Amino acid sequence: MALMEQRVEGAWVAKQPAKGTVVATAIKRLRKAGGGMGVTRDDGAEVYSDGQRFGDRVDYVNTLVGEGNPVAMAQTGVLGYLVYLMMGAETVTGAAVPYTHTVTPAGTGFWFGAWKRVGETVIQRQRFNDCRMRSLRVEGSSANKVVKATPDFVSLDPGEIMASDPIKADDATVPWKHTEGEGRYLIDGTIHRGLASWAIVLNDAVTPGYGDSVVPFDVGFGMSEVMLDGLSLLLDPQGKDWYDRQTYGSVNPAAGVKPLRDLPALGSFEVDLLRGTGVTLEEFKATIPSARWAAPGPFEGNPEGGVPEIPMAASARVPAGTTPIITIVTKGSDPAYT
Repeated sequence: MALMEQRVEGAWVAKQPAKGTVVATAIKRLRKAGGGMGVTRDDGAEVYSDGQRFGDRVDYVNTLVGEGNPVAMAQTGVLGYLVYLMMGAETVTGAAVPYTHTVTPAGTGFWFGAWKRVGETVIQRQRFNDCRMRSLRVEGSSANKVVKATPDFVSLDPGEIMASDPIKADDATVPWKHTEGEGRYLIDGTIHRGLASWAIVLNDAVTPGYGDSVVPFDVGFGMSEVMLDGLSLLLDPQGKDWYDRQTYGSVNPAAGVKPLRDLPALGSFEVDLLRGTGVTLEEFKATIPSARWAAPGPFEGNPEGGVPEIPMAASARVPAGTTPIITIVTKGSDPAYT
């Protein structure tokens, strides 16, 4: 008898019109590179005494919820759609390819559905309804090259068995690579060629809330944040200048200067991945105009040598005026998302 072929799998997503309105047609197929989605059941039991040496328990199901964190290769259309589901507002310009999607945070993101298929002869097919993203992580690095997008979500109506796969095929486009941002990574308005890794995290801090059922009734939200995580900057003269500005308030501090006792100025971050021209033009550009960098730690020598790097992290701040806390622009063949 055959075993389930775990290497054969599929994942799809589509926006729902509203919570409780199941969507039948997938909009995007994810080119899955890791992670997954499944049903999490938590069982409980309460002990009671019945006068015997060995007591007994009343068993029950405590909670039943769907959870997912599929790691998807960041193709332009897939990445743009996941960003749209999370952030909630887009403006589309262009009468033909390439269309420009400008996505900014709305008051809330969207409910969506997700599908899972694993196996070729021994097959599991499930649909996860009423999903909300807890977070969306977009990341790239010189070590792995291919940019990834990871939607982390909960499903209030999980694990519905399906008879067939969604008909939506792969976009058949090349995923973004870290090196397609060459010469266009901006830290505090300055191009840094030594950025070895980066990650942008949109976090809604979603928590399931339970009422009169073991499945969640709805979700609650914590403080929404935009964060930069897992950045690594090679310690060249530019990297040293950045460290000095964060630690001492200026580059090349003179002898006798001591570390700042107040916060340095707010910074900024921008990633701009670009390829093609004309109708083949594709772009992914994320701009965080105001960021509070975490205090950099010390860098030390190493008797064995190696490549010196500065780990970096930041939390976005709301800019003055009407500028969004983050703006993400994608250009490609997709018209307006629905």
